[in-house]
Amino acid sequence: MNPPSDHAAEDIRWTLDDLLKLPGVRHALVLTSDGLVRTHSDSLHRDTADRMAAAISSYQAAARTMAEFCDEPQGSWQQGVTEFGGGFVFLIAAGTNGFLAVATGKSVEMHVVTARMHHTAGQLGTAMSSDRRPDAGRRP
Repeated sequence: MNPPSDHAAEDIRWTLDDLLKLPGVRHALVLTSDGLVRTHSDSLHRDTADRMAAAISSYQAAARTMAEFCDEPQGSWQQGVTEFGGGFVFLIAAGTNGFLAVATGKSVEMHVVTARMHHTAGQLGTAMSSDRRPDAGRRP
C-alpha cells in the first residue's frame, strides 16, 4: 500500500479537529498497522509523524501479542494508553488495520479523550481502514 496522497490525507484530516480542541491534547495521528501515516495534525512535522507511526505500529503489534496474557485471541486488542512524566499517548483501533493515536499533556480528562477518539473513529468509518501490505511481516 502506498502512502495516501495529500488529497486523501486532507479528506480525513478534518476529523482530527475536534480532538485537537480538547484541553491538553497536543497531537493526533492516523496510521496503518504497518506504520504508514494516513494523516496527522499540523502540530506534528511529517518526519516526526513518520517516526511516531513506526513506533506506534510496533507498540500495537506487541499489545496484540500480549492479548494472550489475558487468554484472548491476538486480534482482540482494542485500545491502550501509555503514561509518561509529561503526558499520555492514547491509541485505539480504528477501521481495518487502522489506528488513531493522540498525545496529551498530564492534565487531561482521560475518559473525555477516549470517548472523543472513539467518536472520531466512528466518523471516519471505512476511511480509516486500510489493506495490509502483501509483504508486511515477511522477512527478507
